[in-house]
Amino acid sequence: TDSTILGKVYRGNILVKLGKFDDWYSVDYKGNTGFVKGDYVTLLQDGTTSSTTTTNTTNTTTNDEPKVFFHSRKDLAAVPLAPQNQLSPDGQDKYGKVAVKTWNNYGNLVSVIAKELGIDVEIALAVICVESGGNGFGSDGKMLIRFENHVFHTYFGSKSEEKQKIFDEHFTFDTKKRRDNHKYRANKSDDWQTSHTGQAAEWEAFEIARQIAETEAMYSISMGAPQVMGFNFKMIGYNSVQEMFSAFSKDIRYHIMALFDFCNANGTRLQYLLTRDFLSFAKAYNGLTAPEAYEQRLNQYYEIYKNLLNNRLLA
Repeated sequence: TDSTILGKVYRGNILVKLGKFDDWYSVDYKGNTGFVKGDYVTLLQDGTTSSTTTTNTTNTTTNDEPKVFFHSRKDLAAVPLAPQNQLSPDGQDKYGKVAVKTWNNYGNLVSVIAKELGIDVEIALAVICVESGGNGFGSDGKMLIRFENHVFHTYFGSKSEEKQKIFDEHFTFDTKKRRDNHKYRANKSDDWQTSHTGQAAEWEAFEIARQIAETEAMYSISMGAPQVMGFNFKMIGYNSVQEMFSAFSKDIRYHIMALFDFCNANGTRLQYLLTRDFLSFAKAYNGLTAPEAYEQRLNQYYEIYKNLLNNRLLA
């Protein structure tokens, strides 16, 4: 209790458990190792941890009725993705063109759900632009992913000496700064390849991990336009990470809905969007990796959309 406080976690947050020391849990906190008092933690079956109110915030409503997630609603399945009032990219810089493309592709569905939650549509669109440039799939048709070595280690490599040995043959990362120096290789005799150099590298690393342990590999990727981690599948209403992966691989519509389901599952994330507290949202959604830069990009796209949409009503 005399140690430096790394940050705060809130009711409904899900954390990755690394170990247990007396009545404290060590957890992965924004790529660093932190400690949470066990009195405030409930263990989930998949090995993640959350606060004691996670069941209410992720799986049920306050009146104990089953929560209906956006991706499972039949009324939203029939809502067109694209708006009738298309915008022109003429005269826009590269950021404006990303904003126009995102609106033209998904603006109608985003507007409908944002209105239901009370969020400015400009804010919801800005998050999509910052997370993925408005894209959910690459030019090859594959879903955009990011494979995180340190997360795969948590779910697979750290579970036994045998699994650690297998992990070490194929993956490595900085154990002190867990998000840094990610590398991978298909075989022990191969040279190490640097991770996060493009989608080809992400998929190569993921497919190697997938051959070792499919579920744990899927836990370890962020998926699609909103870049939601696979281990959050329960939080956004899927029965398994495979179900989430399959839905995301088929249709961008599930990406859009996942953004709102993810924010709606945690009251603080939604509140930050409602109040336009972009810095706090950046920390809650994307971690402590350069939150100021994330905030700046959110503000940038928010201002672009305010200018582009000019308070026009949904057609």
